[in-house]
Amino acid sequence: MIHLELDFAKSWTFSKILPYFTQIMLSKPHNQAYQEFLTLLQKLQDDFVSMKETSSVQDKSDFDLNNTEISIVSIKKQFQRLQTFFQQQIVPLTSQELDETIAIRWQSLQTEVHREFRLLNTDMLFLASSKQAKTKSQRLQSLCDRLDKIIGYCTAINSL
Repeated sequence: MIHLELDFAKSWTFSKILPYFTQIMLSKPHNQAYQEFLTLLQKLQDDFVSMKETSSVQDKSDFDLNNTEISIVSIKKQFQRLQTFFQQQIVPLTSQELDETIAIRWQSLQTEVHREFRLLNTDMLFLASSKQAKTKSQRLQSLCDRLDKIIGYCTAINSL
């Protein structure tokens, strides 16, 4: 039996208790799928940050909507690849081949990834439909925040 002494008065994260679970891990297919998904998410996030920095450097009156539209089209294509990967590799994963001790935690995190990914899709639609530079900038920030959450969940899953 594993004995954990946690002081709940302090904030703790799963990474602090991870050393206690070294003998319990995700299955290889789960780990590989989430690692690839995490890589795709980080690439998309880098592109969003780059686009956001470009739009914030330019003066609002001098904002190049044509250049931004090209970037949005490129990001939409990349997001479609991410969606395809998500549907084909992440959604089919189940907790059946996982150890009982991590299956519940995995299922909880998996549910959050699904929820946030659906919201990310909605945010992408809002970005594509935004016309003004200020609105595009706000949508990009929302997308970056959402990607941060999903990346955090995927990192936690890979830490299981």
